[in-house]
Amino acid sequence: MKTRNGFVSNSSSSSFVVLLPENFSSSNFTDEEIQKAVDAELEDQHEMGGLRKWIDQFIAEKGVYEYDNHTRYAFIREIFEKYTIGGVDVSSDQGQIVLADPKKVKDILSKDSNEN
Repeated sequence: MKTRNGFVSNSSSSSFVVLLPENFSSSNFTDEEIQKAVDAELEDQHEMGGLRKWIDQFIAEKGVYEYDNHTRYAFIREIFEKYTIGGVDVSSDQGQIVLADPKKVKDILSKDSNEN
């Protein structure tokens, strides 16, 4: 009999840790940055206002889950890639934990202190 302690999952999944400067909102992204994320992750076109709403909803809810809306999840994952500082990948028989990138953390936090 196999006993497992720690992460347990019946399927694979990935989670990402995102660090944002204080008072961050969709207005921090240019239309060009949003369009680049659309081109990378969305099959059909969405209006810019709706995408900005997704960004602000992600920030307000402090996360998004793929099973809630795969399209929204893929877009959010892409647009916040430069703010992603770590992650966890888990499957039924293995897992990987990624350490936070200290340089990214320092850069993000310095942007926050420069804005205040």
